[in-house]
Amino acid sequence: MNAFSLTAGDWLFAFKTAGAALLALFVAFRWNLPQPYWALLTVLIVAQPYTGMVRSKALYRFVGTFIGATMAVFLVPRLVNMPQFLTLALAAWIALCLYLSLIDGTPRSYAFILAGYTVALIGFPSVTSPQDIFPTAVARVEEVCLGILSTFVINEMFFPRSAVPLYDSRIRRWLEQFLGATLQILEAPPGSGVLESIRHRLSIDLAALDPLSVFAAYDTARSDHIGGMNRLRNRIRELLPLLTEIVRHLEVLGREYPETMPSLRPLLEACRSWMEQTLLHAPLPFPDLLKTGEPPGPDFPEAADRLIRSLKTCLISLCRLWEECHDLRRDLRGNAVIPESPAPLKPPSSHRDHLLAGLSAVAVFITVVLVADFWILTEWPDGAIATMMAAVVGSFFAAMDDPVPAIVRFLSFMTTGSVLGILTLFILLPMAHNFLDLSLVLSLVLIPAGLFLGKPEYAIPVLSFSIGFAGVLALSRSYSGHFAHSVNTAIAQNMGIFLMAIMTRLLRSVGADWSVRRLYRSDLSDLALLARPSPAPSSETENGEGQAALGRIIDRTPQLAIRLQALTPEERHLYSQSFLHPSIGRILLDVSRLRNSLSGPDREHLNRFLDGLSEIFLRHPLPGQMSFSPLRKGIRSLEDALSSGHDPLHRSILERLTALETFIPPEDRRISPLSATGGSSG
Repeated sequence: MNAFSLTAGDWLFAFKTAGAALLALFVAFRWNLPQPYWALLTVLIVAQPYTGMVRSKALYRFVGTFIGATMAVFLVPRLVNMPQFLTLALAAWIALCLYLSLIDGTPRSYAFILAGYTVALIGFPSVTSPQDIFPTAVARVEEVCLGILSTFVINEMFFPRSAVPLYDSRIRRWLEQFLGATLQILEAPPGSGVLESIRHRLSIDLAALDPLSVFAAYDTARSDHIGGMNRLRNRIRELLPLLTEIVRHLEVLGREYPETMPSLRPLLEACRSWMEQTLLHAPLPFPDLLKTGEPPGPDFPEAADRLIRSLKTCLISLCRLWEECHDLRRDLRGNAVIPESPAPLKPPSSHRDHLLAGLSAVAVFITVVLVADFWILTEWPDGAIATMMAAVVGSFFAAMDDPVPAIVRFLSFMTTGSVLGILTLFILLPMAHNFLDLSLVLSLVLIPAGLFLGKPEYAIPVLSFSIGFAGVLALSRSYSGHFAHSVNTAIAQNMGIFLMAIMTRLLRSVGADWSVRRLYRSDLSDLALLARPSPAPSSETENGEGQAALGRIIDRTPQLAIRLQALTPEERHLYSQSFLHPSIGRILLDVSRLRNSLSGPDREHLNRFLDGLSEIFLRHPLPGQMSFSPLRKGIRSLEDALSSGHDPLHRSILERLTALETFIPPEDRRISPLSATGGSSG
């Protein structure tokens, strides 16, 4: 980042952050709080460029700090005479809160993290003076609340920036990128290369919209708009799987039935033209070609007809979904009243890795216990600081596969902050004789920190620098510069982080390939759940479980996309099959819903097929191991059972099974009876 790339918003945020930090510090001095620098540091932690982000983070930080302080007051007096038990209790609480934060996975998880390491920040320094635990806890809560309140007041009073326009611009950009890829695919089918080039970035960008929608919701008081944002987020998640399904249909038709492509051109062009114009104009009438019941063109083999009908169904669904997303975005932008969804809107299910969360919690627990025991046994004067920093840093980076590089980077920036803090303490602060002088000195650091703090890629380095800088300064009402104490504080901070890095490497770090395998296996488990018939059929229960399973699969896709970039090209190609899982999940969910309307032998026949499909998913947890022969045979058998007559239900089921078969790799489809006979033989 250079000075020429900075916007007016960046400078505004920097001055607002510096102003809020100095205001918090001034009030802390006036109230004679014991450690005013905690108020300043809280401002740097809570500060965000947009009001919704500040409100969310401030709320959760207050809740987490209050709970953590309460637990520290509860534990320390009761166990202070048994230091080993006190260490175990504090470490267990920190580990529990960390585990809950990782399992929660929403902006609310910030409260769990704060509740954990606030116990460390208050509890460990109070071990040597347990009689002061309550005043210490009260002071810490006051300092944190002062920092939160200062940030909130400055942010609300001076040029507040809503997160809603940012959310709308990100939605618009995502939809434009998706539309661009869709138009290319429909103009020059099948478009496999276009889809492969765009799906990584779109998946990752889509995941970034989830927390942003939460922050934007804090900037509106209208419940219908909050509901509209949630609906828009849910609908957008369905676009990529649907486009993937369309591409698979076009691939199979172009490869096995090239004679059908000329007759499909008008249909694809009608869909392409309508979607393009809808983004630019008011709602347009639905294309006539997407309203008729039969596929266009001359008579084709039965298998080709079924593929075309299935493709047309997907195109209609894509247009309807695109129209709904466009209408919701237009209503949100135009401040229109958004009607409630006819069906209750449930939050999308998310993937949670309990094993990785457990490993992170265990690593933090063991590290905190070891550092605390070393402190107690050696009577290290600054051991409490090392223990605190181990707990804080272990919590910060626990969501990563391998947190060690990030911890080392954190350590390097905090060391830089400590060095600058020592220089400031002994060179510049002695020249400050009043608060105005102090403000000018601190502004030399606070304004540049604010410029970088507003950029997500720099937030953690700035935060680590600020912790080192503020921790060494340890500002109070009177100047107290003790060089040995400042150096020992910096060493203790670094030692705690260094030990956390070592223990994380030994107990917790995993590679991207390990996480990718776990995510891939989790996908297959949820696909098996979607395929498996319920022992006690209940349409509402089955649909709810199926929607939850599909939501988890969609939620894993951006996580896989991020990690695939760290794999070898061969592994990346192999595990890219995971991008197909949301589409397969959609098809299985549709089949499951249609199955509820079947009865008698037809339902039993479909259940046997789905049972077999579920077993295939469970028996082959890695890509490249799956045998598709049972799948092809099962589909052939179902075609024989359901193709007699013209039952619309049977026809819909066969179309979805045809869509499912498009996901069989080309080398396996070449010997498929569907290709050879049009699906009439088993």
